[in-house]
Amino acid sequence: IHFFFPHGVRGLDDETQNESFLLSPKGSGACTEDEMKGFDADKFKNGEAGQPKPDVAKLKRVIDACPAVDDMQAWAKQGDVVLKKELSKIDALLYPLLIWIITSNRCHLRRLNESERIKAIDTEYQFALCSATPQREKDFQQLRARNSSFLAW
Repeated sequence: IHFFFPHGVRGLDDETQNESFLLSPKGSGACTEDEMKGFDADKFKNGEAGQPKPDVAKLKRVIDACPAVDDMQAWAKQGDVVLKKELSKIDALLYPLLIWIITSNRCHLRRLNESERIKAIDTEYQFALCSATPQREKDFQQLRARNSSFLAW
């Protein structure tokens, strides 16, 4: 399992810039600025001593506070400033987390050709969720065709 955690998410203003989803390596409590100076992403991913710990409970709390997509869409249509302001009213880390999710997501949908569709599902609108960039997916498909590989699950 690849460890993917929003360790870089921080509050956006002077009052919240030290807020994050990281706990002090000493046990509980938020990471201090001094503790963050020795931060190493690879050591963090491996759970090495001296590195901050992921505050999963805080991450869950912020995600649970996330409003409906329809609400966020309405705010976004009024401009980024409105979306940022409304999400920041809920939690200082909500807007930065949303930005992190959007910018780090490498998945994309690809509409299936007729020959790829599951015939038992009676619709022409079937999609594959690809978890790589379009270029990486293209490279994979070329290798697959060259080596006569097939996928099974």
